[in-house]
Amino acid sequence: MAMPKHVLLVDEVDEDRDIYGAGLTDLGYQVTVSGYSGAVHTAIRIRPDVVVLHVGPAPGWNTADALLHSCGTIPVVALTAAVRPDGANRARARGLHNCAAFVGKPCTHEDLAGVIGRVLGGERGIETTAGALHQ
Repeated sequence: MAMPKHVLLVDEVDEDRDIYGAGLTDLGYQVTVSGYSGAVHTAIRIRPDVVVLHVGPAPGWNTADALLHSCGTIPVVALTAAVRPDGANRARARGLHNCAAFVGKPCTHEDLAGVIGRVLGGERGIETTAGALHQ
């Protein structure tokens, strides 16, 4: 039997970590949660298959940059409610070579798991925003 894929879920909001963490666990992923300050250390220690990182506020982008420099081979799924009409956050995510997907909230844990599965399958450059996952 194959080991479950390991997801590092990084967010400062406990409720978001709890909801997405429980949902991804229910769908068969092994999930470790972290806040921004411990994300790089945790990623180095556990070597997850993928990092789901809440971005939008500056600490999230700073963590994305730090993960790139410390763990550049681990794909990152950027998850955010800050989907700007000018596309600035999508462009910033595309600029990080380890950012495999940009996912706009609201997003169910099932939809997030679908994106994670695509990333683990080798797909890159995924961009989804609210509602686009079901179109």
